[in-house]
Amino acid sequence: MKKSNLPIIFSVVHVVLFLLMCLAINASDDGQAPMNWGIFAFLDFPISLLYFYDWPIFKQSILATIFYPPYFIHGLLGVIWWYLVGVFIVKLINWSRQVARKE
Repeated sequence: MKKSNLPIIFSVVHVVLFLLMCLAINASDDGQAPMNWGIFAFLDFPISLLYFYDWPIFKQSILATIFYPPYFIHGLLGVIWWYLVGVFIVKLINWSRQVARKE
């Protein structure tokens, strides 16, 4: 079986979309622009549930500006999530091919 690049492709596409969203939000003068992170709430569904976690480390701290939760959730964990989704899909495809060969 040849090695698949699907996990890397998923991760790179997610990074590009994330960076485009960061640029769009930072360039916007609209106060409602950060609401666009809701798009990533759907893309990164299980990971985006971390928004509901009460982040004690971010309260009244300099870490709140350094580790802005959307950057951490979508920029780091979302990329890892989509890499793992790609790995799962590749394994599922390989498994289904093996099952088809046995029949």
